[in-house]
Order: sequence, then C-alpha cells, then structure tokens
Amino acid sequence: GSWCAHLALEKGYTVVGTVRNPDAKKATFLRNAIAGKRDDATNLKTKFNFSEKAASNLTLVSADLLAGDEFWDEEIFAKIKPDYVFHTASPYFGREPDDPQEYIRPAVEGTTSVMKAA
Repeated sequence: GSWCAHLALEKGYTVVGTVRNPDAKKATFLRNAIAGKRDDATNLKTKFNFSEKAASNLTLVSADLLAGDEFWDEEIFAKIKPDYVFHTASPYFGREPDDPQEYIRPAVEGTTSVMKAA
C-alpha cells in the first residue's frame, strides 16, 4: 500500500492512508515523511525514500478492515470523499489457517465493506 501512496503523491494526488495503527513501528517511515524528516522517511523493508510530498499531502487514519460496513460509511467515507480507492490490505493472522476460509472470508468481507462505502 505504501508504494501506491508514494506513486500517487508523486503524481500530485492527496492521499489518505488507512492503517491499523498509525503509531505502530512499521508506520514510522510514513509519520517521518509527513513530518518532513527526510533522513528518517526510508522504508527499511523496501529501501526507498518516501515521497517528499507526504509532508503536505498525506494523512494517516486508523482503520480496521474487519470493522464492518457501518465503520467505513460513518468513520471513513463520511469524512473523506475520495476520487479513487486503492485497496491493498488483507487480514493476516500470523499463522497458517486450518481452513483457508479463515483468511478468505474476512478478506472478501473487508474488501466488500470498503468498496460499498466508497
């Protein structure tokens, strides 16, 4: 998702990124980019410097993919009217499921909620 946000910012779009926890360690490079800290805005996983345009055109919003239709309608899209939606998230529970539906069902339901609300 961050690579899509980076490219959209570089093309001049304003980006609202939804993340589980904006204060999480893995979002540090995004927070640093928003704060204009260029030396600290490198995503260590991918080794790229995030767009300098993040300082003025990126906002992070806390969101849970599995929160349901009402959450996306009332908490996200009631406040934000996007022209486009890049949905790149999928639930991940850190283990191999006994039943593949443990991953597939929440991924489909979460994606459906986001797209219906958009």
